[in-house]
Amino acid sequence: MDYRVILIENNRVMLERLSSVVRGIDGYEIDARYQQAGDALGQGKMFQPNLILLDIDVSHNLALIPEFTEAFPGAAILCLSSNWDANNAAQIVKAGAKGYLIKPFTAQEFIEAVHTFGKSGMAVDENEYFANRPKSGILVGNGKDKYEEVGDASFKMCRLTKGDENFLFTKYEKNGKTEYYGTKKGKVEANSRNFLAELVEGQSYGDADMSRLLNAMLPDSEKSADMPRYAYVKGGRLANGLHYEDYQSRTQHEMSVIRYYFDNHVLVKIAAASYYRDANGKPNGHKCIIRLTEFSARPDMTLLALPEGLRDVTKRKEAKE
Repeated sequence: MDYRVILIENNRVMLERLSSVVRGIDGYEIDARYQQAGDALGQGKMFQPNLILLDIDVSHNLALIPEFTEAFPGAAILCLSSNWDANNAAQIVKAGAKGYLIKPFTAQEFIEAVHTFGKSGMAVDENEYFANRPKSGILVGNGKDKYEEVGDASFKMCRLTKGDENFLFTKYEKNGKTEYYGTKKGKVEANSRNFLAELVEGQSYGDADMSRLLNAMLPDSEKSADMPRYAYVKGGRLANGLHYEDYQSRTQHEMSVIRYYFDNHVLVKIAAASYYRDANGKPNGHKCIIRLTEFSARPDMTLLALPEGLRDVTKRKEAKE
């Protein structure tokens, strides 16, 4: 696919630097460049871009994302910032942008971001790079500490929860070497853990599918506010020796079924499907199969600390005596 790009960057030096990177990549052509987002909205329609790079270090550009999605319905929007900010990441996705890229970036980082976020956004379970293809994940928990990792052989999204802090970073495998990107290459800052979101949406366990299916196993009294209530349907033993348990949730607009597979009381696989009608009344659905390669009561404690090669640069306030 060839990309026709509009680049909006407030800083002239950075504009030239990013332009040089994008122009050097086969399949990408910069149709127009602007320092002011308002100029891009007013003049950019004549170019019919399918990719917009929007500088959000200029704070008021965040509020313009809905205008860009309306003005350029055929374009994916990637937001550019010199630092990672979890709150901004949540805002841009809600506003209609598809991804978040730390600048300055290399050609390889840019290509991987476009392929990863694609046209369907930052949610790993929904974006076109991962859709309908196998992906792997790791989930380790010990008390309040937790490590989540999901992706493929070359790219993974990671979150380390330590007490009341979250560290969000990506992991790249390149030519046998591992590189980490948090706020910048090799550096990461902690964000405060959002306990309210956990109460409403439930605990996170890697991607959305895994989170939903593991939360569904909890007793109703421990489920999050918006978690569907699943009822046990039946269980039994299969010809291959595995035991199974079936659960179902049904509402006016959606039906969801889950089957858990156990080998000697150890969870080894989860299969799920849901069926619903979209806003236009058209039937739609979603299904997934999760195979657990290891399910252990002993956590790998090495994963509950930042990896070597990624430094914590969080500026913390000192506690007052």
